[in-house]
Amino acid sequence: MSQGKQLSVLDETINYHNKLEKWTDKEMQLNTLHEEIVTKREALLRTSRNMLHDQHPEERFLNDTEAALRNDRMVKDFKTLEESLDDGIHAQKSPRFTALQANYWSMINNMYPLWERAMADEIPTKESNTKDAKSRRELQWISLSQV
Repeated sequence: MSQGKQLSVLDETINYHNKLEKWTDKEMQLNTLHEEIVTKREALLRTSRNMLHDQHPEERFLNDTEAALRNDRMVKDFKTLEESLDDGIHAQKSPRFTALQANYWSMINNMYPLWERAMADEIPTKESNTKDAKSRRELQWISLSQV
């Protein structure tokens, strides 16, 4: 190998090792940070368990009462929201929406009977035409074979 290629390979190797060392350091920092977070989480969980355990039953009942009141307020809020949505639904619709709705139902009313007849094979469809053509060919072969 020429000296230029050797230097190029050496530079690439050094570059690779530098990147590897950089990412290893970064991984070590992340692992340390993760351990700190897990330790803090465990301490907070222990603290919250101890606080809950140290509460008197009367205080817990008060917290349940507060939660029940909060839930009642939320239910009332949901009901008022539902009523306002119902009012919005029954509000006057835009003329464009009304026209689109009328066109849609007109199309449905016109096309539904055609669809029903097509389902009953009263109106020939593409599939029924191909079936008829096959049966006609078969009849022609039968008539020719009898000659």
